[in-house]
Amino acid sequence: MTDFNVVAEEELRPVLDQLLGMQWPIPISEIPNVISSLGWTPQGRRAARSTLPVSLNIVSFLGLRGEIGSIQFRLSDTLPHESVASKQTVLSAFSGAKQMVSSCLGFEPTRPRPWGMFGFSWELPDGRQVNLLDGSDTIVLNIWSKRNADVERDEIRLGIDPSSEAEMQ
Repeated sequence: MTDFNVVAEEELRPVLDQLLGMQWPIPISEIPNVISSLGWTPQGRRAARSTLPVSLNIVSFLGLRGEIGSIQFRLSDTLPHESVASKQTVLSAFSGAKQMVSSCLGFEPTRPRPWGMFGFSWELPDGRQVNLLDGSDTIVLNIWSKRNADVERDEIRLGIDPSSEAEMQ
């Protein structure tokens, strides 16, 4: 198996500090300014390439009611094939990534992810949320707006599992 690079705390901390230090909610129209302020390269209207040293440094901006609902990017290389071996490689590095995010934020995760992908969440004092996710062939970090996080908190409170929503339609 090839080397599997995970960003270092020194590489992640300035990105997290800048993203979390922005005035949220952030209008969708501000995506180009967010990308520029981080020194990232635009890749369309709602995507960018980060400066993080990972093999697939794609950043996705998802919108919700005219504002950025989430910003998602990879903290590790992306392995070429999803397999049992790649899953094991990601899981082996996941604990270190969890500690790194905790160190950057200054506290441990507030809970494990309740639905879908394995991971952890950090509830921020202003209602936003940081999610660390095991993407099978990569480690993903997702920053949610308060509105996005509120939707999930309501689903948890009501016992709604989003993976079952397709069955309800």
